[in-house]
Amino acid sequence: MKNEYSKIEYADLVTGRLKESHILGDDNEIILLDEFSVEPVSNHEFTSIGNYFIEVIDGEGTIEVNGTVYPVQGHSLIVYLQGQKIRTNITSAFSVQRAAIFSDSFMEMLYHDAPRTNEIRYSIIKNPVVPLDEQCIRALDIYVFILRDIAKRPDFQIACAEYATLAFFYGPLQTIIPKKMDSEVCRNNIVSTNFFKLLKKYFKTEHELSYYSKKLNVSRQYLHISILTTSGKSPGYWIDQYLAKEAKKMLLDPNLLINDISSKLNFAGSKQFGRFFKKQTGLTPRDFRKLHDEAEKE
Repeated sequence: MKNEYSKIEYADLVTGRLKESHILGDDNEIILLDEFSVEPVSNHEFTSIGNYFIEVIDGEGTIEVNGTVYPVQGHSLIVYLQGQKIRTNITSAFSVQRAAIFSDSFMEMLYHDAPRTNEIRYSIIKNPVVPLDEQCIRALDIYVFILRDIAKRPDFQIACAEYATLAFFYGPLQTIIPKKMDSEVCRNNIVSTNFFKLLKKYFKTEHELSYYSKKLNVSRQYLHISILTTSGKSPGYWIDQYLAKEAKKMLLDPNLLINDISSKLNFAGSKQFGRFFKKQTGLTPRDFRKLHDEAEKE
């Protein structure tokens, strides 16, 4: 008997405004969505605010990603990455088996240590609509079952979800994406992997792209292109992300003064640190700390 799907407005799907979901992580690193249908829409344009993976069982339409149009027909996986410009035309309703929204911080953990996973990401960027075979469908069944179970457990959610994603999501994808990469793509993956190794080690003190390009013995332009190609984001974006994440962590320590944090993260002064933090989070360091303190008291 065919499943009865609840209906979801496309605008609610792509903005994450959904009532029923399984959430993993304190910062909503993963939002897992159950069965639903998306009614036909015409020329719905938006900028992706997350990293979406949508498993469509049936329905027809087209997805335009950053100006390139891709047909959607039959059992397929649709991938939107954060910041991409999307235009959707659904001619017959999509029946969606499941979908997930991954945060950038979660995606970062997946891509920056495994060259093969970087290759898969590169392929996804070039092919955001992927027809699914039986092996991938079975693996997705297992993957979603594991995520739902992890969502019920308070400890080690994100670490467990990372391993499950690599094993049961990206693992099966290796069977249906192009396996051979040209030499330039391989070189980009090597540069990208080494960049993130350096970034994890030196981001607190080294904020300039030129430092990393010299360490890797490549030009600034080549490093920029390599990181943009393999991650979908510029190296400057990732440097800022690492700094902002560490700054949040430090601000949660009441024993650290804001001036101390600014110094530890190698900013010229607390004013420069404050401007950076507000640009990244929308809050001043003091406001961020105050909001956290108020939440702790509730």
